[in-house]
Amino acid sequence: MTSGFRNSAGVDFDDLYDPDVVGDGYTATFLRRSDGTPLRYASANYGTPGDAVGFRDQTGADVGTRWAKKGTANYWSVVNMTARGYDHSTTSGVAVLGNAQFRIVFHANGTLTQEVAGDGTSGLSWSVVNTSTFARGGNSASAYQARLSWSMTANHYTGTGAPSGFINQSNGASAFTSVTGDIALDISNGSGYVYNGQFPLLHGYVTLTVTVDLKDPSGRVTTKTFTCDMDMYGSPQPNS
Repeated sequence: MTSGFRNSAGVDFDDLYDPDVVGDGYTATFLRRSDGTPLRYASANYGTPGDAVGFRDQTGADVGTRWAKKGTANYWSVVNMTARGYDHSTTSGVAVLGNAQFRIVFHANGTLTQEVAGDGTSGLSWSVVNTSTFARGGNSASAYQARLSWSMTANHYTGTGAPSGFINQSNGASAFTSVTGDIALDISNGSGYVYNGQFPLLHGYVTLTVTVDLKDPSGRVTTKTFTCDMDMYGSPQPNS
């Protein structure tokens, strides 16, 4: 079924814009299909705004610019994150570590999650800060390929020791990898303190920038980035 509306080149609107998967696309109530339903496509916010087609709504905006151009809409998202960790010990001469950790996971069920954790008096505890869906249109997660990478964009440490010595990573997708199972980038960072002796790091604060590339079943790659601030205290705790 076609929309019944065409641009100046004779291309039907259904071939110009991505379908409205989420259900929040702009609805052109003054443009209706043969069955009477108004035209609605994916919001331009999810992709590249379409070209003007000469049909304007009551605000004077061309409807084509309100919808996402065919093949550009994606609905997964990433958000900036903050991970904090600290530890505390009253035992003289014992090394303690404040550990902050985060991970981003592409799941085999077609969803993506971002999670943070930090050591504290109750141990390491994980929480999810963002969930979105990357597998759409009836495609399985295995039809997509993900690539994850990161760089340190800021760091501050008190005490001695190189930041690189306190960063640990596990990356299941350093190159494009099919999401046939859960794949993740997992990074931890810490600051340590030794009572009555030398301390390697009392406080560490770093900002990491993570780049996420996702290749869809058509081979088109979408790239998104986010930052993670990691704030770590060895013993004593802040303000103690």
